[in-house]
Amino acid sequence: MERTRNVYLCLVCGQETICALNVQEFFILIDLTSPESQSTIVEVPVGGSMRVKGTAGALGRTLRHNSFPGKLFDEALEMVE
Repeated sequence: MERTRNVYLCLVCGQETICALNVQEFFILIDLTSPESQSTIVEVPVGGSMRVKGTAGALGRTLRHNSFPGKLFDEALEMVE
């Protein structure tokens, strides 16, 4: 199987927003080597950007609501160039 970095996790947060995470962001949140149960939480404050944290850590910045789906296409284009 060929390895790729073009992997995204898109969390659909009810009818509020979609949180798109690239593989680097996902690795901050979750420890893939841990045998324990893990979780990811997306907090959406009124009028604010998304705050994302997981069992292994939290993203050091907020994510804009309008980052999906552009994030998927923009990062994919950067990898091609």
